[in-house]
Amino acid sequence: TVFGLINLNEAVDQELMQQGDGGFVELLLKRVGSRNFTLWLQQEREHLPKNISPEIIDASIAYILQAGQEDPEEVIATLTSIYPTFKGTIMTTARKLEQRGEMRGMEKGMQQGIQQGIHNKAILIAKNMLRKGFDISAIVEVTELSKKDIEKLQQK
Repeated sequence: TVFGLINLNEAVDQELMQQGDGGFVELLLKRVGSRNFTLWLQQEREHLPKNISPEIIDASIAYILQAGQEDPEEVIATLTSIYPTFKGTIMTTARKLEQRGEMRGMEKGMQQGIQQGIHNKAILIAKNMLRKGFDISAIVEVTELSKKDIEKLQQK
């Protein structure tokens, strides 16, 4: 089977809307990056395909919320008003994405905390070494702090 590529920017929206699930996805790919995506959804709600599969809705919501530039809450509200039978799917997908974002934030925060703790420990070691009269080059080698950082500690 050979598939032809089309330029979505040149494709007519109405033609895409008549192509079922595939056309719906192509339409979203074409429109999701625009600043007025939610407004466009609201204006075109009567023309959007109604018989979309749950899997397509699920994947589309995930894509829209990750790639779009608009307020996620507004997008979700608009889509649930257009596709009320998929409200559960839409909300579940939105929650999954929100949880994934929270997990990424927590992981990033934990990693930053670990790095800060390592840095604080290195400073403590450097201070102790300075008090005991160690040479700055030895402190740099042991703590991996910069010479400049150690000189600042020495001035305090």
